[in-house]
Amino acid sequence: MAVRLEFHSSAVNSHKFYELQEVGRKSGLVLAKWGRIGTAGDEKIYDQFEANKKLREKLRKGYKKVYGDF
Repeated sequence: MAVRLEFHSSAVNSHKFYELQEVGRKSGLVLAKWGRIGTAGDEKIYDQFEANKKLREKLRKGYKKVYGDF
């Protein structure tokens, strides 16, 4: 499973993305990728619990889901 979130604010010239993608089917690990849209961004691997926590945090901050489910 994978999900992509984006945040756009022209007022402060902010255009960011946040992606989560499972690493293997049963590993319980998730690759998080984030940064400014149009860049390669940064990456970090989280366990499932931390990844869900980050997803909720981004949605609270105003990120909108572009595609996927997680």
